[in-house]
Amino acid sequence: MERGISVNPVATKFPANALVHRPVLTQYIVSSKIKIPAQLDAALSYFANTGPENFKTTEFEEACGVGVEVSEEEIKQSVNEVFEQNKSAILEQRYKTNVGDLFAHLRKRHPWSDPKIVKASIDTKLRDLLGERTAADDEKVPKKKKEKPRDVSYMRDLLA
Repeated sequence: MERGISVNPVATKFPANALVHRPVLTQYIVSSKIKIPAQLDAALSYFANTGPENFKTTEFEEACGVGVEVSEEEIKQSVNEVFEQNKSAILEQRYKTNVGDLFAHLRKRHPWSDPKIVKASIDTKLRDLLGERTAADDEKVPKKKKEKPRDVSYMRDLLA
């Protein structure tokens, strides 16, 4: 059984100025027309801006990506393109590559894609490109300590 997103945010995050529309959003979630967190966030934002006024269903659905299906093939193709664009940095940083940045590039291309499939595709592509993790990949990079500015307030008293 495929699970969609929870209706809990509808109760906790729904804009107070648009409560009349809460049953509509709940129905979109229950019927799996809104399936991913990005769609839910877009819906909440839409209703926050709409308020209690009537809204246009087509405008709402377009704003939330209702009916937009991004195939696993499309995601994999985009992952390949993003990796090709960032290949030198990925090879240099290996498993220390900021996966969040890669994810952001993909989110821009396909805002309504399933984040679980995107993450799995990124992980698979990283493994294919870099091979298994090595001990060097797991080493912690020592953090540079920031030097605290010296307290020179006592100097004001001396100079006064």
